This record gives sequence, C-alpha cells and structure tokens, in this order.
Amino acid sequence: MTLTPDIHTELDQRRNQSFPQTARFMGDKQLAIDLDLTAVEQLSSSLSALRLTPPSTANLSLATLEDWAKDLSQRLTYLLENVSPIEIDPASQKILVRSSQPSQQGKTKEYYEMLLSVDPQGCLSLGRYQISGTQANRQPVDLVFTREVLIRLMNDLEESFNQLVP
Repeated sequence: MTLTPDIHTELDQRRNQSFPQTARFMGDKQLAIDLDLTAVEQLSSSLSALRLTPPSTANLSLATLEDWAKDLSQRLTYLLENVSPIEIDPASQKILVRSSQPSQQGKTKEYYEMLLSVDPQGCLSLGRYQISGTQANRQPVDLVFTREVLIRLMNDLEESFNQLVP
C-alpha cells in the first residue's frame, strides 16, 4: 500500500500554519512514521526530524537492521548525498548510517544521519547536520524535501521495513 494520498492530504491541510508540528502516518504493518515539520509550502516541506516506530509485535534484531541499512543505502539514491552504514554497535544494538560524501560549500559541510535501532520506541531516526570550518560541534539543520521526494522517501521507508520485518 502507498502512503501517498494520506501524505498529500495532510501536507495540504498544514500549509501556511504555525510550526513546529508533528504529523503521524500509519503504514500497512502499523509502522508509525512521524514528521517533525518546521514548514509546509505548496511544493516543499522542512522537517527537523523523521522517525519510524515499529509495532509492538515487530521482532527487530541487529541482523535485520544490518539488512535494512544495506537496503536503504541502495534504495535512497535520490537524496542529496548517498548514504551508507558506517558503524554497527552490537552492544547497543544500533547502526549508524550517514552520507557517504557530505555536501560541501566553502568550509561548511552538511550530511544526513540515520540511526537504526532495535529499540521498540523508535527503530529509525533521520536528521541532517552541519559543521562549519573549525567548529568542533555539529548543528542540526532542517531536512528540506520537495513534496515528491518526501512522499517517495516515506513510501520507500515503509516498503523497505515491510520487506524485512515479518
């Protein structure tokens, strides 16, 4: 099933409202997708974060997350940068997926970061970060997507989850 009609309707209803707001979408297997919206316009949306929360019946394992990270790396090629798993932590049951090659303008770099986790309170979180020049700490920046890219991303995340989790 596709989330496309629900996403269009929800984004249309939230245009020109005050933000921040969180929009929740429910997928086929009760996968919750939360968008922390900071702006919604006719052709694009800005988010501070995107989160997936699995149903309580999902039996996630580190091996499943590894397969999921690989699938997402191959599937999400339309983002500003390609992403790939960079760290697997068996102790915490988490996988860090990040932009393979961050975007760079002058001394400023921006990159996607996705954390996959066995945690039933949230199995995926996606954010974007910026680091400038000699600045030691990264700063979160909004994820900005055209409506088409956001819809494709949400449908791809749901489809990928559905294929890997029984």
